[in-house]
Amino acid sequence: MEIIKADKLSEYQKVENLAYEIIPEFYADVIPHEHNIFFVQKFQTAKTIQEQIKNGYEYYLMYDDLIGIGYFGLQIDKNNSEMTLSKLYILKEQRGKGFGSKAMDFILSRAKHLNIVKNNINC
Repeated sequence: MEIIKADKLSEYQKVENLAYEIIPEFYADVIPHEHNIFFVQKFQTAKTIQEQIKNGYEYYLMYDDLIGIGYFGLQIDKNNSEMTLSKLYILKEQRGKGFGSKAMDFILSRAKHLNIVKNNINC
């Protein structure tokens, strides 16, 4: 698995496309479809991701064999003293293969790189 930081509009668009595919499926049993689509339109479009990044978010795309399989978002405060895992989504057919664990390893490594102590990492 490869993890790439989303840092340009085309990559934000890939996150948006994955969100439209993953979120309605993931929450289908508990949240009405219309609400899931509203959520994506409100928080996970390329445009809103671009705005979130200006406010301390980082987005990462997850790839397996050059195919986008998921994404995650981190919110890091201005002082780099606290990190919150905002979202972590993986395509249904890719779940259970250890990709989530690899993403969490990456996230903890990112926190260590920023010198964020464990009790300041929120999930």
